[in-house]
Amino acid sequence: MLWPLPRHMAGHVVASKYYWDAYTNAMALGARVQNVLGNGPGGHYESYFFAPIPHSIVFNENLFGLSLLYAPFHLATGNPLLAYNAVLLLSLVLSSYFTYRFVLRLTGSGLAGFVAGAAFPYCPYAFFEMGRIQLVATQWIPLSFLFLHRSFEQKRLRDLAGLGFAYAMQVGTCLYYAMFLLPLLGLLGVYLYVHERPRGARFVGQLALVAAVTGAIVGSMVFPYFTSRKDFDLTRSEDFAENFDGELAYLAHVDPMNRAWPSLHFDRTMSGPVEEIAFPGLTILALALFALIGNAADRLRRLRGRERLATLGSLALWLVLTVAASCGATLATHSLLSGTLVLAIAVAAWLALIPHARLLPAPITLYGWLLVLAVLLFLGLTVFDYHGAPVRGLYYYLYAYVPGWNGIRKISRQAIMTSFAFIVLAGYGVQLLLSAIANAQVRVGVALALAALIAFEFRQAPLPLEVVPAGDNVASAYKFIAAHPGHAPIALLPTNDGLSTFRGQHGMALHNYLALYHHRRTLNGKSSFIPPITRMFNNAMADLPSEIATRVLRELGAQYLVVHTGDMPRERGVRILQGLKAAPTDYRLVHEDGPDYVFEVLPSTQPEDRLDDTPALPEQLVQVPRTALHARASDDRKHVGRSVDGNLTSRWTTGRNQRTDDYYELDLTRPLVIGALELTSIEVGDAPLGYRIEADDGTGSMQLITERPKLRLFRGQVFHPRGFVFRVVFPKPVLTKRVRVTIIDPFPGRWWTVNEATLWAEP
Repeated sequence: MLWPLPRHMAGHVVASKYYWDAYTNAMALGARVQNVLGNGPGGHYESYFFAPIPHSIVFNENLFGLSLLYAPFHLATGNPLLAYNAVLLLSLVLSSYFTYRFVLRLTGSGLAGFVAGAAFPYCPYAFFEMGRIQLVATQWIPLSFLFLHRSFEQKRLRDLAGLGFAYAMQVGTCLYYAMFLLPLLGLLGVYLYVHERPRGARFVGQLALVAAVTGAIVGSMVFPYFTSRKDFDLTRSEDFAENFDGELAYLAHVDPMNRAWPSLHFDRTMSGPVEEIAFPGLTILALALFALIGNAADRLRRLRGRERLATLGSLALWLVLTVAASCGATLATHSLLSGTLVLAIAVAAWLALIPHARLLPAPITLYGWLLVLAVLLFLGLTVFDYHGAPVRGLYYYLYAYVPGWNGIRKISRQAIMTSFAFIVLAGYGVQLLLSAIANAQVRVGVALALAALIAFEFRQAPLPLEVVPAGDNVASAYKFIAAHPGHAPIALLPTNDGLSTFRGQHGMALHNYLALYHHRRTLNGKSSFIPPITRMFNNAMADLPSEIATRVLRELGAQYLVVHTGDMPRERGVRILQGLKAAPTDYRLVHEDGPDYVFEVLPSTQPEDRLDDTPALPEQLVQVPRTALHARASDDRKHVGRSVDGNLTSRWTTGRNQRTDDYYELDLTRPLVIGALELTSIEVGDAPLGYRIEADDGTGSMQLITERPKLRLFRGQVFHPRGFVFRVVFPKPVLTKRVRVTIIDPFPGRWWTVNEATLWAEP
């Protein structure tokens, strides 16, 4: 299914959509292992990118679990790319095997398990995500379900431990899937508890013990993701998350690389996430329907004529009333939760009052409802609008009320759960189909034919491959740095503006991967969340060899600067090399190999080359009411009032890069003794970092209060951007009616933005 990757694992990755995410994941896996070996980026919560921010693991999946599979290949080969691809292939094998074992347990049919195992690892959604190993490594999903069944049915400690292990490995592979699993495992657990009725203190004690140990392991992996939220905006706004809701139409979409269903290729011009893929497969759909219809028909055949008619009539009436009540409750309350509760009550009443009218075996009924739950969750925060108001989906309540769920970006990734539920039901369909065949050889042939048909539907081979630097093909500049171990980070140029190699998201992710060879944290990086300081660093590097770029390198602690002139326009490469060589007090050339250069960034003794601390606000000062303020600016006067309207989401901005002598000023309705000024920007980089502050002296002339002629970064911009406020405390409070801030030293590539301005005065 992945051919020809097995022949080229040491120097290629699958060239799927977002293939460059494989670079970042290879870096994360390698970082986990190299940290243990003592030549990694630092602590176990560090990855190589986004220096000097600590606990950089939070900007990507932690991959602690997958690193256990990765380590033997890394240690045996010394090639991190080959090890990454080996884990990818191993994960597909394990996913197939665990799905086989799970469906075998449910159905009692090894052939049904074989067909299901041939389907799940390669379902269209997982295949589309082939560049993201955390989304392709689906093996812990069936393993969790398998051990949950075994735990309640056999009540053994080893099965409970297996469940804890499977879920902990899922957390250490993909937090998305770990979260998505919880509602489904919860529903299944409640059913199994009621059905199996485990009693006795021993089982409860074992369950509590395993839960505590698993919780401790999981907590050790995820706690930085929660503690870092105070410093970084890792939550997803409701409006943002809604853009990634799933839709029922996605169930009819496959990846454009799929060779069997060209008519179902999704349109890349569609708005929203480019992940609108949830097609379970026509063969899988047919087998799932056969499981439901075939078992229902078999049950009806066993009933007498009148009893059969009564059962069908009561079922039809129940369905009509239940659907009407459920839809009515949903529309009346604008909440799918209400409709789901009505549906659940109706199902419970049906099973309690008319148990003889059950048309499906309990396990098939259970997994049918698990499919319904998976689809409802897949629909996301808002299912549709009704009378101008949103109808909230089930996922909305998890997002709003359960910690951690508001950090999930792509809700539509729950397609993996809908695919799994379809495949489990299809396993029952295979079992029912094969049970009607007496000849064992024919049963095997039918199972093989079904597996082949599914593989034909899901096929994308031969897959295109992307060449990746590895082994001897890695630039000698990185080997030079690896030979000079240390803990100081390095900077790489081009950042994301190269001609081809280091361009855009692909280029930034390639910097992540190459860290596995030089073993240093980098100021560069790429992930779905890029910290503000990394964006500011990219802008500063585009201005190299300016004094500002040099100061940023020093303030962020860079020891080496790697320059790949071969990936730049010739004029830029010549300008950078000439500028760096002409600054012997700032840079020293320490390595050269063709178009690749390594410069040592020499330390500075100047205090302005260090991060600045935001001053504390004096306790005696009080906030000037916003109604007493009137804003003016050198640019965009039309909207400058938004900066004092009390609404942090509105703003004044230049809408262009900062310029020397850009100014922003606040007029007061009457003179006050002003002691401090604050400018708050949601984009923390859009602040005046080299500035002059003046105040009206009462005659209309401006008097200098304080200035910082050379641009400096604040420590809060780097380490605590979520709470950063540009604040200047005046050396001495000043009686004035007007305060002006003027940019002296503009930051390259940044606008000047003020969401809210605040003046602080003596009482």
